[in-house]
Amino acid sequence: MNQVNLMLLIIFLAFTSSNIMLIQKNYILDSIDKNDFFCLRSTLFFLFVIFYATFIKTDTFNNLQKIDKSKWKFILLDLVLSITNVFLWYYLLIQSDAHKLTGTFNPLKIIMITLLSYYFYKTSVTKEQIAGIVLVILGVLLINRK
Repeated sequence: MNQVNLMLLIIFLAFTSSNIMLIQKNYILDSIDKNDFFCLRSTLFFLFVIFYATFIKTDTFNNLQKIDKSKWKFILLDLVLSITNVFLWYYLLIQSDAHKLTGTFNPLKIIMITLLSYYFYKTSVTKEQIAGIVLVILGVLLINRK
């Protein structure tokens, strides 16, 4: 990983963590309803994506026409899963102390992806990946130890 990608990863992690803390600590939500905030945030994000696709990456809409028709069912499935993921995560975040589960959730997601890839796509799992999975499980156990 080069230095630029490493810096972008650090910035991404800082922004994601800050976002979760702002929502959970009610720094933003004390003046508006949680559902109104979700709608406002989603609308602004949608407008940003449209702006990006229209003015910055201008060939996006042309590239969409080149996608094979048989692949659209997977794109729609991805869209449904992404929307469901956002709604479930946001719901959990405003209903409970889900922000405390982030340290557990993200490492377990890596394990789930590895296992699903192994079972559904028949990808091989290397010794290094198995060692990584064991270390992740140990780390999750240590983080959640009381």
